[in-house]
Amino acid sequence: MSQTIDNIPRIKDLPVHHIKPGHLSFRSSYQNLDELAKSITDSGLGVIQPIIVRSISEDLYEIIAGERRWRAVQLAQLSTIPAIVRDVSDTEATLIGLSDNIHHEELTICEIGQTIKYLYTEHQLKQEEIANRLGKNRTFVTRSLKVLSLPENIQTLINERKIDSSQAIELSSIQSLSVLNMLVKRILKFGMTTKLLRAEIKALDKPFERQRRDPHIVKVESELSELLGSPTFLEFSQNGSVNISIKCDNLDIFDGVMELIKAGESRRKDKYLRLASQKKSANNKQGSH
Repeated sequence: MSQTIDNIPRIKDLPVHHIKPGHLSFRSSYQNLDELAKSITDSGLGVIQPIIVRSISEDLYEIIAGERRWRAVQLAQLSTIPAIVRDVSDTEATLIGLSDNIHHEELTICEIGQTIKYLYTEHQLKQEEIANRLGKNRTFVTRSLKVLSLPENIQTLINERKIDSSQAIELSSIQSLSVLNMLVKRILKFGMTTKLLRAEIKALDKPFERQRRDPHIVKVESELSELLGSPTFLEFSQNGSVNISIKCDNLDIFDGVMELIKAGESRRKDKYLRLASQKKSANNKQGSH
């Protein structure tokens, strides 16, 4: 157990090589380690927030929370790291690590879901209890678990942070694999926002619009998006009209789209004038005969 004063855990410096990663971590990647290592070195203060570990044998500790900091310290070539030693069970260690990572926003929603799944399958914790221990509501737990129903290749994209947590939650409501793949392609290619994604999914839920969302419509949207250089979507109303939505992230992109539209209008006018001239010329020749 860690040494304490009035039941407050004491922070102690542990040799980096006496520490190993936690075997209960479901984290798949560590972002911006070089930047963190540089900040640790440049500050001259080392690691300010201690990691949390537990003793597994003499002079050997397992990380409960703070593995990213530990890895960055190694990159910074420091020999020790401040740590709090806790004597806890696997269940407690997993909850502490998960809570710490959620607080620092270091886990993807898939990694959170995997950890929650482990807690209720291996340690029989109820979802409501997990939510309470994490300081979250029940919806957070159910959504995190639901994302695990997505195909493995999409979960990989989420863990690579190419699809964010809010987008992942929206995608987890889709049953059709073909529709799911189509939406993922748009997210990756055009940077579709969660708001646009939610609107697209809502449109798919409407019978009238769903029957029109066939491959031909999707193809036209893709062609328009390629032509304009911005995500473009078609929305059909029941009176037969079509709304065209073009997503522009900033005014520069908007100006570029407008230039393309104006250029297309100019070419259309030139074509009309050329055809009119040809028709007039043909009529003049007929008249001369």
